[in-house]
Amino acid sequence: MRPRNAAGVRARVAMHAALLLTSLLWLVFAALAAPAAAQSVSVRAVVGVPGYTVFVGDGQLGHQTPIHDPACVVATGDASRSDGVVLWFSERLGHRVRRMNANGLIATHAGDGSDSFYGDGGAATDAALQRPNGIAVWTNVTSGGARVWIADAMNDRIRFVNESGIITTVAGGGSGGWGGNGGAATDAGLVNPT
Repeated sequence: MRPRNAAGVRARVAMHAALLLTSLLWLVFAALAAPAAAQSVSVRAVVGVPGYTVFVGDGQLGHQTPIHDPACVVATGDASRSDGVVLWFSERLGHRVRRMNANGLIATHAGDGSDSFYGDGGAATDAALQRPNGIAVWTNVTSGGARVWIADAMNDRIRFVNESGIITTVAGGGSGGWGGNGGAATDAGLVNPT
């Protein structure tokens, strides 16, 4: 994912949009060549296999990995490569949050694929998410670790995965509703957070 202009000068890349379809993740890139040349736009499918939504595991290239109803996409830098980008995305009907590293390999960051709620205090990959939607990612440029917040929509919770990969609930009691102002965030009512 290192676009270059015709002269081979490395271009800065800005992701302008992510188009999410049921089994493909399309990214629209605008490559702006340094220092200020004309802008070129390309569209490419980077994750997903058309028509396939069955989970087949991790460690495969993004374009060879089926995904099921991708929702939110976040791009961060890759601490292991100065020129790399990590794409994070939630997979609503796959009940997972996954990432694709700068080498194009897919890994699950949270969720075991179960449409349920369990796992707080344990490994995020052993926890259940129920239609995860929005995600926010903070990466530690020194350690390469990441902190990830997940809108666990059908569980009516916001979940947090720390740099060690442990998942906890940080907001929402899981029963829906609108109450809880002034109390503990984990007792507050949330309805389908996005």
